Amino acid sequence: MTDHETEALVRETFRSREHLVAGRQTRLLADLEPRRPRNRGLHVAAAALAAGAVVAAVTVAVTQPDRGGSVAALPGAGQPAAPDGWTWYSSLGMEIAVPADWRVNDIDCNQTNAPSVVRGRALVLDDCLTPEPATKRVAGISPVGYAALEGVAGSPVKLDGVAATLTETTLPDGRYAAQLAVSSREIFLVVRTTDPAEGAAILDTARLVDVDRLGCATERPDVSAPADPPAAMVPAESDTVRICSYGRGLDSRLQASGELAPTDAAALVAKVNAAPAGRNPDQPPDQCLDGEPVTPDAVLLFSQGGGAPTPVWITFSSCTDRGLDNGVRQAHTDAETVNLISAAVQSGFGYSGLD
Repeated sequence: MTDHETEALVRETFRSREHLVAGRQTRLLADLEPRRPRNRGLHVAAAALAAGAVVAAVTVAVTQPDRGGSVAALPGAGQPAAPDGWTWYSSLGMEIAVPADWRVNDIDCNQTNAPSVVRGRALVLDDCLTPEPATKRVAGISPVGYAALEGVAGSPVKLDGVAATLTETTLPDGRYAAQLAVSSREIFLVVRTTDPAEGAAILDTARLVDVDRLGCATERPDVSAPADPPAAMVPAESDTVRICSYGRGLDSRLQASGELAPTDAAALVAKVNAAPAGRNPDQPPDQCLDGEPVTPDAVLLFSQGGGAPTPVWITFSSCTDRGLDNGVRQAHTDAETVNLISAAVQSGFGYSGLD
C-alpha cells in the first residue's frame, strides 16, 4: 500500500467513526486534513483529452460570480447550463455536472454498482471490504489525488486560467480513469467510467468558482449582521432555503451544498423563527471536549423569490457555542433541523446532546 493509500484509509476510517464520539470533541481527522494555500484565480480553460484512440476537446467558458468570503446575492442568469438531463454539484471551489440519476456518495464500504458523484469525503479506499465494481462509474471532487494515477504522466492544462494537470489511464479492470488536478488549490476531480466519452463530458463541465450556483461561498463567511435585520430570525415570507456545509479543522472549505424542498423549506422557516432564544446549553465538560476552535458547521440561506438571502449560521457538531446565529439574534437548534439539512446535502453529520 502506498503512503497516499494509507493516508486515505486512515482518514476515511476516522471519518466513518466520528459520529461515535460525543460532539466529535476529539476531531479525529484534525491532523489528517490536508493543508492548502489560499490562492485565487479567474476565467477560461481549454484542455485536450486522450484515452487510447478516443480524443475529446474540453473547453470551459465561465462568467464568475462574486468572490467568496462574504454572503453574496443568489447567482442569477449567465452561468453555463448543464447538459440535458444532468445536474450540478460543487465542493471545495469546483463545480461539475453529472447525469441527474446518479447517486451521491455511493462509494467505498457498502457501495452498490450504481453510478455516483462524490464530494465531502475520500474518493476511494482500496482496502475497503466492499470492492469497487469493475463497471462502477464515479466522478468526485476531493482535496487529495487519486492514488491509482500516481506515477502516470499528466499533461499541463489550464482551468479558468489556473494551472492544472490532466492525467489519464486505463485501469486494470478496463475502465477509463482521469484526474484533473488543480494542485495550487488542492482540488482534484477524478473520473472513473466504462465510457471515455462520458468521462470527457464530465470533465468538460468542470469550473472553478468562489460562489457556487446555489449561492454558497467556497470560503465560509464570517458571522455578520445583515444590513436590514429581519423582525425575526429570518423573514417569515422566505420560500427558498439553501444549505452550505463547511469542513472543520485545516480544510474549512465548502464541502457540499443543497436546497430544501418547498414544504421542508416552509417548515424550517417556521421552526427557526419559533426556536427558543439563545444558544443551546453547552455539553458537560466531563462528557465532551472541543479539540479545536468552534466554527459554524453550515450556513443556511433563506430567501424569497430568488432575492438576496438572509444567512443563518448553524453550529451543532461541537460541545459549545451551538445553535443558530443571524448576526443579530441567536437561537436554539435541534436534531430535527440537523437531520433535515443533512438530507438536503446528502451527507451525514455528527452531533450529540441535541433534542
